[in-house]
Amino acid sequence: MMKRLFWFVMGVLAGIFGLRYAKNKAKDAADEFNVADLATDIFGLLVKLVNYVVDLVREVLAKDDQTSTPRN
Repeated sequence: MMKRLFWFVMGVLAGIFGLRYAKNKAKDAADEFNVADLATDIFGLLVKLVNYVVDLVREVLAKDDQTSTPRN
């Protein structure tokens, strides 16, 4: 019975301290949040995505040109 009580109390304490830690981390992250930085990050990701799609289309068109040329 004492073992179970000990582990129950340890679990409660771990939960309390874990919740406190998570709350502090969330508060720190919210304090560091900046809309301009978020917009810059999203814009950078969109630029990378567009460049990837453009490169992909160029590769597909290049392969299509190679396969459509007649061979003698």
